[in-house]
Amino acid sequence: MEIKHLNFSYKNKEIFADFNAKFIADQLNVIIGGNGAGKTTLLNLIYGFIDRPATAMIDFPSMPNIIYKFQNMSFFDELTVKQVINFFKAMNDHTVTITNAQTRFYNEIIKGLANTKLRSLSGGEYQSVMVYCTSIMERELYLFDEPLSGIDSYIENLILDLIVSLVVEKKKKVIMTLHQLDKLDSMQAHIVFVGNKKCVFQGTYSEMLHIADTDDIDIAFKKMRSGNILLNQE
Repeated sequence: MEIKHLNFSYKNKEIFADFNAKFIADQLNVIIGGNGAGKTTLLNLIYGFIDRPATAMIDFPSMPNIIYKFQNMSFFDELTVKQVINFFKAMNDHTVTITNAQTRFYNEIIKGLANTKLRSLSGGEYQSVMVYCTSIMERELYLFDEPLSGIDSYIENLILDLIVSLVVEKKKKVIMTLHQLDKLDSMQAHIVFVGNKKCVFQGTYSEMLHIADTDDIDIAFKKMRSGNILLNQE
């Protein structure tokens, strides 16, 4: 999956200018960048919420083969968690294999909420339910927009394990956005850094630190976001 020479504007505002990036099929892909850099817009383009420029978006699955957990996902408040899960399951054409991480997440987080109506969930619980429901869909590509938003640290790790299991156990393609930079150290991920309307870096966590000449991810992030380091790697 690759984006080549993407130019995109919205409401006369230029979002991307000659944007180039690759996404790795057999690795977790993590998009990072400052607020307003275009991370969610990039997911919207990949999914097809926004018309894809055909020559720029290469080898991405079609919309029916993508499931997208967007950041402020909403559902009918009167449904219980169990009813929502059954709704998602019903959209699969056949029985879906559940990973060990999904089973653990269900038993530790979701099971106790099964009979709770969505309107009674906390923000973190609601987020957890939507991430879980997205994960049990059978699709070729999974998009998660800030799946750790509003989540406490223990559940953050469970969610990351669940998402990684889609890649490792189910051999799925996964792209997610993330602002918790401290999580990158423990993840084997392909990082795509969005900034200055371009992809300013793509590679591993250790490569990002090396290029920024620091062992502090926050310093590396600030350098790249400010344009002190501008690497548009193709």
